[in-house]
Amino acid sequence: ILEIDAASHNGIENVKALLQSLLPSSSSSSSSPPSSSTTWFKTFIIEECHVLTNDIWDTLLKILENPPRNVVFILITSASIEKIPSGLLSVCRNLAFPKIEESDITVRLRDLAHSENLDAEPGALELIASRVDGSLREAEMILDQLSLLGPKIRVLTVHELVSENVTSFKLTY
Repeated sequence: ILEIDAASHNGIENVKALLQSLLPSSSSSSSSPPSSSTTWFKTFIIEECHVLTNDIWDTLLKILENPPRNVVFILITSASIEKIPSGLLSVCRNLAFPKIEESDITVRLRDLAHSENLDAEPGALELIASRVDGSLREAEMILDQLSLLGPKIRVLTVHELVSENVTSFKLTY
């Protein structure tokens, strides 16, 4: 499994290199699986795929016209599905995952806080869960960043650090 965040500073170049290595003209050791009764796959997870360039989308479409054996691409986007080229959508399976309930996020944050010996004031974890728009990853990231300030997670600190727009969340000292 290889995971690439296309939104990172070098993610697009990593995706481009990966795709070029899978084109039919390249020598690919991934095209023939080892002899075994089990099936194996090379799985490529491309996060924030909506930021990919047209050049990379074209390369991906070429690969999907004649896909290598046992290669799976998982394209993840937090943007609208309209940002993905229609030609690619026609050859992909679209799985829309529902947002996670705030109560489920709170339970997970409580478990994490307990395992990390963090002491959260009543309402602090619920406040985090209410600000992440159903994203467990965002909630865990916020809890992790708050833990850098000390083992006590205070409601006031959560209010100070988490804005209405989670994407603009900043940890300041």
